[in-house]
Amino acid sequence: MNIFVESLEFIGAHGVYDHERDEGRKFSVDLLVKVEAKGEAADDIDETVDYRKLAEIILEVGHGESLSLIETMARLIIDSVMQRFKTVTFATVTVRKKATGVPGDPKWVGVKIEKKRA
Repeated sequence: MNIFVESLEFIGAHGVYDHERDEGRKFSVDLLVKVEAKGEAADDIDETVDYRKLAEIILEVGHGESLSLIETMARLIIDSVMQRFKTVTFATVTVRKKATGVPGDPKWVGVKIEKKRA
């Protein structure tokens, strides 16, 4: 079963440059997890992964310690998910950042990482 949080947006003080950290930047995160759970059959939230808890992890990292790289943010999110939820067998996270001054003025810049439980 897949559970996801899509386009969770927040302002965070992350970036390589001082002005990004001082002013803050808009971020958008997508998180998808594959779960070995019986929640849908049991109709029991305790038998699955609550998407509210996934959103909380994203916001904990996003509002947490200032980071230079969005790669680090993505890794912290995915590592936290895997540590907290033993039923998650695979996760993918996309972190998008509203970056000013990038040639061509893209809507977002970002990274996507995946992790499979060993």
